[in-house]
Amino acid sequence: MECCHDNDITRIATVMAPTVTLFGHSYCSLCFDMQKELEALTESMGFRVEFVDIEGRPELERRFGELVPALFLGEVEICHYYLDKVRLRAFLKRAAQDAGC
Repeated sequence: MECCHDNDITRIATVMAPTVTLFGHSYCSLCFDMQKELEALTESMGFRVEFVDIEGRPELERRFGELVPALFLGEVEICHYYLDKVRLRAFLKRAAQDAGC
């Protein structure tokens, strides 16, 4: 019987971790602040973050306008302007339950 090592568990958790998407502008200070807050929480809360710069992407610029930063899990908005850690935690918990974890 093989034993899982910590790095194996970490690799498996990383692959299975949900990805939240942060839509914003590269020059936006609120976007930068939320991205840094999210990056500080990725390990402890078990998720990955992807930043999408909406600049020069007309469909995203129309969708979000000045409503950035906007944080999504899949197609569902978690929060915008400021990070709502309570909602983020609730969405991640629900995603884990849906995945059977």
